[in-house]
Amino acid sequence: MTGHPRSEVGEDVEPRARFLLELGLALHRNGVSAFRLEGALTKVAETLGLRTSFFSTPTALMASVDGRTHLLRAEPGDVDLDRMCALDEIGNAVIAGELSPEEGTASIARVLAGPPPFSPLVTVAAYVAASSGAALFLAGSLVDCAVGAVAGLFIGGLALVAGRSADFARVFLIVTSLFAAGLAWAAAAVGLPVDLQVVTIAGLIAFVPGLSLTVAMNELATGHLASGTARLAYVAIVLVQMGLGVALAERLSTALSVAAPDAAPSLLLESRWLIFALLPVSVLAFAVLLRARLRDYGWLLLAGGATLGVAVAVSEAGDPVSGSVLGALTAGVVSNGLARWMNRPAANFLVPSLFLLVPGSVGLKSVDSLLAHDVLGGVQTAFQMSLIAVGLVGGMLVANVVLPARRHL
Repeated sequence: MTGHPRSEVGEDVEPRARFLLELGLALHRNGVSAFRLEGALTKVAETLGLRTSFFSTPTALMASVDGRTHLLRAEPGDVDLDRMCALDEIGNAVIAGELSPEEGTASIARVLAGPPPFSPLVTVAAYVAASSGAALFLAGSLVDCAVGAVAGLFIGGLALVAGRSADFARVFLIVTSLFAAGLAWAAAAVGLPVDLQVVTIAGLIAFVPGLSLTVAMNELATGHLASGTARLAYVAIVLVQMGLGVALAERLSTALSVAAPDAAPSLLLESRWLIFALLPVSVLAFAVLLRARLRDYGWLLLAGGATLGVAVAVSEAGDPVSGSVLGALTAGVVSNGLARWMNRPAANFLVPSLFLLVPGSVGLKSVDSLLAHDVLGGVQTAFQMSLIAVGLVGGMLVANVVLPARRHL
């Protein structure tokens, strides 16, 4: 939902250093994590013959280039896989000598100034598909799926408004959580047999910070303590904001004497295949929301299908944590393999696959339980979320040993 502000790199910076700093800022603002960002910049700097040291946090990039230190403020940005791939291509072209640093800097500016790859209508449709699919992934009924789709429709529209208004963006999570939970209670009030928690989480699925939690754990595991800790604090604040909106909706419904409904039976208890039948739509929805290139859709579907298949099979045979570990291992190996073969960033294939596994919905359940004074249930759920996140990180780290990617992104 954040834009790309004007660059803070001074005009008096030497061209090679300027290109390096512009590339770092652009990657940072398009969702590249600290350990990938610092590795990629170090590789480019070595090729350009620059002595550098980097330090990245979610809100800043510090770089020492040939003895001159630069502190660049950067607002946390949403993941944009299309821009990430374009920036990676520019970096490779400069490394190969196909572009000069000055030409590379100009190319970065053009990429950042380009229009979004998808229209607002397509983006809102992706929110609808993601929310309805999430309801089935969470073992909801077709009624939950339909109500979740309505929630996704309106929340997608609110997301477009938040992208144009900085003031509204600051309260966006509270408002959307209130709306999603309020819609679930409104459906109950008219007699629909909905699962309140499933509908609420399904409506918010694009914003639950499961991916941020996984990235934070990965940064901590790879020694980027400042960035990982800051990102972990951000995850906690996001969950609290969402929990506040859900709690407000519940209090309002109680004041209006709306009774909690009996949830409809889950189709997935008998029809587990529905998850995989819906997988092509879900992967397409996440591809749009993450602004991936649609020509990569088939490969994204392959990676997502392999990841989810392993995770579900192992979870049913063993436990969810084991499923997370082996699912992430599969996602990492497949993504690294595709990246090596197609000469693309591994994150282009990995991030959409991880969206099928990340435990953000578990975190929201934990906060909901704590706000309902179920302290034991909330702590247990939070511990389960932490275990799943650690399992995902462990699987990805092992994947990088089994089949390392050729590049840092």
